[in-house]
Amino acid sequence: MKKEKSCFRVFFAWQDEKEEQWLNSMVQKGWYFKGYRKFRYHFEQGEPADVIYKLDYKSTSNKDLEEYKVIFKEAGWEHVDSFLGWHVFKGKAGERFSETLYSDRESNAQKYKGLLLTTGLAFMSGLSVATSLVFNDSFPHSSVGNFFKGFYTALLILLGVSLTLIYRKYRRLLSR
Repeated sequence: MKKEKSCFRVFFAWQDEKEEQWLNSMVQKGWYFKGYRKFRYHFEQGEPADVIYKLDYKSTSNKDLEEYKVIFKEAGWEHVDSFLGWHVFKGKAGERFSETLYSDRESNAQKYKGLLLTTGLAFMSGLSVATSLVFNDSFPHSSVGNFFKGFYTALLILLGVSLTLIYRKYRRLLSR
């Protein structure tokens, strides 16, 4: 029977390359990524191998999901799992056409453009909720009210930082 383990790790949207490096270091130790559930990465033990994991963000609807997977499969990538618009692919040495999912910087930049749109919508939604509920004088001045004010303030700061860092990645890819 194969051993399994799960790990709790936090990566932000702009840290996709760092997440890939971590997944790749895990497979070098013999831990193969199986999925992401309940805020935990799940692995299955096997022999260390020359396998590489890559992440892609797809912000479109799932109507074309099967076609999306087929395109990557034909390039030697296996779809492992998806969560919150992120898709994890793995490829074995010699069975994929390249070390990256995209061969040109414009296609890679489109990943971040979709992520910018999604993050921007989340920021605008959070701002709308925060201004209409939390930062309203009629909102209760209690420990619960203060908690929500703090929560929404932290959330907006995190989303703002996310937007800035994702935009920098996007611009850097376009300017190369």
